Amino acid sequence: MLLITKDTVVTLNYDLTDSDGDSIETNATLAYLHGSYDGIFPKVEAELT
Repeated sequence: MLLITKDTVVTLNYDLTDSDGDSIETNATLAYLHGSYDGIFPKVEAELT
């Protein structure tokens, strides 16, 4: 897995499903500046570092 360093712009593509596996959102995109700038959930950012 690629580790992401501070001050890197990151783009994530994801699909969101509910607990039954039904699609809520597909092909969604989220971009943020990596490095504890409150641009994404802290636990997600920690896993990418």
